[in-house]
Amino acid sequence: MAANTAEERTIWAEMMAIARDITRHLRVILTPHSSALIKALSPDL
Repeated sequence: MAANTAEERTIWAEMMAIARDITRHLRVILTPHSSALIKALSPDL
């Protein structure tokens, strides 16, 4: 792979920030339902 240019590093950092935002929003959305989701996904517990 080619050496990262400053532009590539910036794009990568922005993509990681977006991914973190999405993850945080999903966690906020799903947290109230997480126990129900866990029960649905693992009925043995």
